[in-house]
Amino acid sequence: MVAVTALAAVLRTYRLLDYPAGFHGDEALTGFDAQRVLDNGWIGPYVADPIGYPAGYAYWTAFVVKMVGNDAWGVRFSSALLGTLAIPVAYAAFRIMFGYRVAVLGSIFLAVSAWHLLYSRVAFLPIAWPFIEVAVMAPLFLAVRTRRWFYFLAAGALSGAGVYSYGSYPTFLAALGSFLLWLGVREYGPRRAAEFVRDMGIFALGFFVVAFSMVQFVSDPDNSYFTRVRALSLRETPQWQAAGTVERLDILWDAARAWFESMTWRGAPDVVDAAGFGPMLDQYTIALAAAGLVLLIAGWRRLPYAFALLILVIVPWGSILTIEGAYRRSLGIVPILAVLMALPLARVWEWADTQAAARRTVAAAAIAGVVALVGAVNVSYFFDRLAVSPLAHFVYVDDLAAAARYIDETDPDY
Repeated sequence: MVAVTALAAVLRTYRLLDYPAGFHGDEALTGFDAQRVLDNGWIGPYVADPIGYPAGYAYWTAFVVKMVGNDAWGVRFSSALLGTLAIPVAYAAFRIMFGYRVAVLGSIFLAVSAWHLLYSRVAFLPIAWPFIEVAVMAPLFLAVRTRRWFYFLAAGALSGAGVYSYGSYPTFLAALGSFLLWLGVREYGPRRAAEFVRDMGIFALGFFVVAFSMVQFVSDPDNSYFTRVRALSLRETPQWQAAGTVERLDILWDAARAWFESMTWRGAPDVVDAAGFGPMLDQYTIALAAAGLVLLIAGWRRLPYAFALLILVIVPWGSILTIEGAYRRSLGIVPILAVLMALPLARVWEWADTQAAARRTVAAAAIAGVVALVGAVNVSYFFDRLAVSPLAHFVYVDDLAAAARYIDETDPDY
């Protein structure tokens, strides 16, 4: 795990200002808001200007840049560090949920994911989402397994912390809430209803204590939270407003199909983060994930499998029901995608452990070869194509950033 985390750290920090080159306005705003935190302390749960976003990432960035410096590298490093820390946390969550084979393979796939790499190397708040998601999963499934109150409290508190991470995080909360209802039906039942109410009460206590500031902000009728939501909502478009019920179903179908195609086939260029130069998922990832999905569906009665399926079904609606931002608003499925890829290889690994030494060696070599191939394809796609694409040059305004850096470094008396 140390080696995998070290690999993730190298991939996320190597020439951090060169891939992608430049530094655009939204990244600069992260640095400005971090400086506001350093100067003033509490700036509230939500940053209203200029576009509006949860403030948790600003506090995290302030913590990091206080140690390394509030410059372009330091601000991007806050994302790189959070992306790196997600790897060992994901390993812990995957091991609790699916066993050590899936944990090893899944954490490697997450470490080399081009999708995760992109948001780990730019100063955008979406990278906080996968981190807090896997951080919730670990105590949640310890709570499911042991029924100990402090795990329920920890899972609730961490899920409450997620409301400060990214605007699309509530889709994960929807999946989490659906899972907790399923947990009550499946594991507790009518005879243990009082125990279920007690455990959910502890979970809710942890959630609302931590999320209280954001809940209070959102409940204020004068807040600006929903202004941002409405500006990005598919339901606020003229096309949706003018459509009837059947036409709206067609719009939803087209949006869902477009999202799926953007992931697997043709990409969807995004001028905010430069994702979508091509599809984020390569053919090897798709093949492994498809095999894993079959296994996930077959094992849906197992609670970890059911939770993973709920995330896969619910989280993409954050992209489908909004305009633009298809990749960052679905970033919560990336840890589950790593699990999907790991499941079929873990089955082969499990089978090989029951075989003679020669077969074990062949199976180990095959698994290692597949992992290496997927890793090479993803890393190459990010560094050789996505991060140096014309889209990335445009989005991250590398010429402007280079000019600003040159002026900053020039002798003021020159």
